[in-house]
Amino acid sequence: MTEAPVLSIVVVNWNTRDLLLALLRRLFDAPRLPTEVIVVDNQSADDSVAAARAAFPQAIVLPQPKNGRSEEHTSELQSPCNLVCRLLL
Repeated sequence: MTEAPVLSIVVVNWNTRDLLLALLRRLFDAPRLPTEVIVVDNQSADDSVAAARAAFPQAIVLPQPKNGRSEEHTSELQSPCNLVCRLLL
């Protein structure tokens, strides 16, 4: 049985595939509390979504239908965690 996440990390991405993959690598390699990582992608044209899904299937990747402000795309995310960290790339 998987432990419920203690921390949710929300990464908002737009056309920064290499930076996103490096960040995800560090997040998943680091010893940590049970954590969920959510990537919100703002219509990247650099294959960020496919690359993140292929390299990190444990990440939740949410491509958005349009590019917009990060608050628009993350305000309705539901998480069982009390602590949410948002990162903008």
